[in-house]
Amino acid sequence: MREADRIQLSMIEDKVSSKSDMSASEREFIYDLVKKHRPRKILELGVSAGSGSVLLLQAVRDDPEALVYSMDLANNYYLNRSKRTGYLVEETIPELLNRWHLYTGGFCYTFLEQLGMNFDFVVLDTLHHLPGEALDYLMFHPFLDKNALLVIHDVGYSQLLFTINKLKSFRKHRTQNVCQLLLSVLKGQKIYPPYTEHPYFPNIAAIRLHDATDENIDDVFSILSLPWSYRIQDEDALREISPFLSKYYGDERAQKWENILNFQIKQLKIEKELKILPWPARKIWNLIKSRFG
Repeated sequence: MREADRIQLSMIEDKVSSKSDMSASEREFIYDLVKKHRPRKILELGVSAGSGSVLLLQAVRDDPEALVYSMDLANNYYLNRSKRTGYLVEETIPELLNRWHLYTGGFCYTFLEQLGMNFDFVVLDTLHHLPGEALDYLMFHPFLDKNALLVIHDVGYSQLLFTINKLKSFRKHRTQNVCQLLLSVLKGQKIYPPYTEHPYFPNIAAIRLHDATDENIDDVFSILSLPWSYRIQDEDALREISPFLSKYYGDERAQKWENILNFQIKQLKIEKELKILPWPARKIWNLIKSRFG
């Protein structure tokens, strides 16, 4: 990174670091990619307090034609419900508010159709549990520039180590592997940070997409068939995605989504019922699953 860019980045670091879910090197990785590739239409999925939005806006500060579009399912910051999603932008760099467009309260596909095509830079950092980022990708893929750069955060999240007294947290995190799966199946030039604070694997990566990436769409649908690990709160909202998928991917793939959704709902219902069984019954069921899948 150029020294001038490093100085510009340092101007916001103190204001966003405490609210950021990214490490310092991960923020620098994104900042450097923006500076090198000079995107004009940036899509950010997963906003939280807005530290990532501030980072992106600061990176395009000197390019008046670059805009940032940030989207999140939640209307309010998940760690402080009294604050709006993305509140840090107004608090930190209000002079760039006219370059930032925030959309909350819905899946990204409900906003993207009105914004058009040719997003050339994407930062994906949402749920980490299936369907999570795999479903997000299917929603925004039709709107990407053919050579877009996709940054995926938490690609090593399931491999983070926890001490034995945090076993429950470890069990939760080891199922958060959708980002790594998505990174693995997508074709394109993979870009990794030169340095990471994590002990074994980088937790962020980027992919330079190209025409061959379209060949991976069925692989992304297949990721969705793997077991989901979070409770479905709005089944109707998930079913409403089908017409969108039919429009951009065809009826056959939309039906595949319906089949996957029906399967996951059934499986999650079974798992919920099993949790209330007495311990010996649960132990027997777990033994059966371990032996026969």
